[in-house]
Amino acid sequence: MRALSFWPALCDRFSSEARYYERNGVNQVLIENIAAPYFVRTAQLPLIYWCMRALAGLLKTSCPGFRIGLQVLACADHWAMEIACRTGLDFIRCESALFEGLRPEGRTPNEGNLAKLYLMRNVLMAQLGLQGSGPQVYVDLRKKHTAFMPGLDSLEPWLENILFQKLEGIIISGIATGAPVPEEDLRQARDVIEAVKKQTAATVGKPWAPPLLVGSGVSPDNIGMCKRYADAVIVGSALKEGGYWECTLAERKLQRLIETWHAS
Repeated sequence: MRALSFWPALCDRFSSEARYYERNGVNQVLIENIAAPYFVRTAQLPLIYWCMRALAGLLKTSCPGFRIGLQVLACADHWAMEIACRTGLDFIRCESALFEGLRPEGRTPNEGNLAKLYLMRNVLMAQLGLQGSGPQVYVDLRKKHTAFMPGLDSLEPWLENILFQKLEGIIISGIATGAPVPEEDLRQARDVIEAVKKQTAATVGKPWAPPLLVGSGVSPDNIGMCKRYADAVIVGSALKEGGYWECTLAERKLQRLIETWHAS
């Protein structure tokens, strides 16, 4: 891995940003291959798998107090699950679990993807001799930068699958990277989650529902609104220099966001 020309610079940036989060009290992070070449699922370059696996192992070792998630763009959820199981991560972000869509890099395939991920997790955990339930699968609903067939622009058919597909976490995003989520979308998702809690309490005697995460557009200006509905937020662009997702992390922006979160 060290023979790759970009590897030292990538590790330096990766490690320094992890230290920013750690010393500012963040305890959950999501690793994502931003700014890398994106290929859909099985067209991925093996290099992406090995880089992501190495970085996941590095973070797990250097920051043992973190709760760590992983997303492998684009739609390589099977790789994310394998890496997460092998390196002991806590969750993956899954882009293509429910309905097919069309992205700039190609069509998002779905042929029982979520069921296959659950099965893959069980098999890997058994093969590796690991205890516990393994990495949770957090599912994007109406994934950003993706066009869907008529009828899927509404959140309703997505939310109807929370209990039916046994989603372990749901992510609501805006239409693009850095685009805020409409409050009505979060309110609608929270209402369905609360309904699922009541339904499971009545039918199986124990309330259950997945956590709700905001997946894009979180900033100091709207974090209070997000906090009213969501269990957690995924923040990228608002923490970067110039507010652009490819730029380096600005610690001062991270500090401001955390202060606003605690004050809201």
